Amino acid sequence: MSLGAAVVSVLATALQYLTQQTDLTYWPDLTVRLAKTFIASVVGTIGADAFDVFEFDWQRALDIAALATLAALAKGLLARGNSGDGGNSRSTPSTLPTTSYLLAVKRQA
Repeated sequence: MSLGAAVVSVLATALQYLTQQTDLTYWPDLTVRLAKTFIASVVGTIGADAFDVFEFDWQRALDIAALATLAALAKGLLARGNSGDGGNSRSTPSTLPTTSYLLAVKRQA
């Protein structure tokens, strides 16, 4: 299950970087991350079972995806933190230090 979710997550992130959709402000970037988490979780759950659309436990898959997405939301909100500069710094949805994150997405602080 986790291998399938990891593969989907890597592919979604690669697609995001290839299409250069990395220069997003905080909320759109967090929304993209939450969507990737939700999709990766659902696909990972599907990959864990011998998939049969009529017998697959969709409720369980969606419950797991919702829980993973809520955890990702909490992580993103905690990563935003409070810079203490009156809101003048650019927030990121990453738990990386801001300068490291900006280097990763090639944005200037």
